[in-house]
Amino acid sequence: MVLAAYFFFIACQKDDVKTGLTDDDMAKAEDDALTEAVFNDIMNSVDNAVNIVDNWIWGGGLKSAISCRFIKSGSIEIQVGEKSPIVIDYGDGVCDNKATVTKDGETREILLKLKQRVKPG
Repeated sequence: MVLAAYFFFIACQKDDVKTGLTDDDMAKAEDDALTEAVFNDIMNSVDNAVNIVDNWIWGGGLKSAISCRFIKSGSIEIQVGEKSPIVIDYGDGVCDNKATVTKDGETREILLKLKQRVKPG
């Protein structure tokens, strides 16, 4: 039993995970002050496992509402490797299916689509 507990403890250690955040940063994150940094780190952890995205930065906070099927406001910045970042801006709070995508200084409007829900049975 002691041996099993020891292996469980070793398997659950996360010493090799490097977040880049200090203890002070984590204390601030408890107040949601560093939500962007925390999300950034989570995405980096995922990306390192699959080697697709080198950096994913949330900016401005994405906001939605139960009454709206789309993201109402906020933006995200996506950077893959050494390529220019892509910014997706969901607007200023209006519930619609419009967003803008900016890459290399060029901005264009896109229309978001809803996925059809498949009913079981």
